[in-house]
Amino acid sequence: MHREEKGAVLSRFVRYVDTYKQWISKKDNYAKIKQAEDVARMVTLMLPASRDEGNPNILSESAFAVVNTLGILNDQIFSEAEKSPISRGKGIVAEKTRWMLTVLGSLAVIAEMCGSRTGGDLGRWKMIATVEAMRSLLRLRILYKTKWSTLENGGISSFAVGPAHAEDGLSSTEWWKGPRGTLLPLPPNASARANISAPNLPTGFDHFAGETLNVMRPFVFACMRLLLGRRSWIPILSFVATAFASDRLTQRAVDACEKSCRQKGLRGDHARVPRNVEQERLRRKLSLFWLLLREPLFSAFTRRVFESVYFGFSYIPLIRSLVRYIIDVVYYFQRHYFYSSGS
Repeated sequence: MHREEKGAVLSRFVRYVDTYKQWISKKDNYAKIKQAEDVARMVTLMLPASRDEGNPNILSESAFAVVNTLGILNDQIFSEAEKSPISRGKGIVAEKTRWMLTVLGSLAVIAEMCGSRTGGDLGRWKMIATVEAMRSLLRLRILYKTKWSTLENGGISSFAVGPAHAEDGLSSTEWWKGPRGTLLPLPPNASARANISAPNLPTGFDHFAGETLNVMRPFVFACMRLLLGRRSWIPILSFVATAFASDRLTQRAVDACEKSCRQKGLRGDHARVPRNVEQERLRRKLSLFWLLLREPLFSAFTRRVFESVYFGFSYIPLIRSLVRYIIDVVYYFQRHYFYSSGS
């Protein structure tokens, strides 16, 4: 194909994409697309699956992941169209990186299954470590672009429609300096020439180190698992140690932040870190429960608990079948890292 022909094909493709963006920007068309996505997800469940327990169902899982990825792209297009012209021009800091991270997370299961199909367990964990390295780099870039504000929900984008909560990841409250240098909250209907970042956000080296360690948690686990194998407890222990160190450093940063707020004369909610920061810290602690699906903890404890539950309901026909189905679903998710990474 000549260069002119390639240019014509590319130009035609760009024109089709622009036409599709204009079409899906309308609410009625967007609603139709979301309904079509739901139907497509149901169709993926009907695709033929492998009967071999150790053989990943690449066809059905890939189709499901592709549908989800297209849904993410549609959400992004519609969310961008709903913004005001001013917000659309400024954009959200690190939004493109969040979008890339979200798409990568959606397609990660396909990469894992392909690695397992071509290289066995070793190839699978090589692929997992590679993907986790990419995710860590993207998250670090988001942290850098947001001035190291607390990374919420693993950095993935929610594509919320409407005005952004905060373009730089900080609190939506605006602040100004009082006559003695005290930071005071600015009323929502007021305006100031030079607003100041919220003083109740954790900062400093402890916060920086805590966020960095939190980003590295899944990558550390993947590397340890790749090097030491499924029977070693070191990957789980290293994950827990990294999470504990991250939480302790974050707690020190939070305590220092709240102490500084009280010294500046702030009271009430203004003297405490925002609720979204506390919610993110709780989410990180709860994510440790995903380790129950990691080897060797799964074989030593979780599987035995599930089998005991099934045995307890084995004398009730209908309930027994339902419990067995739920356990089989959990076992299937346990075999794929990215379904239960908890990152």
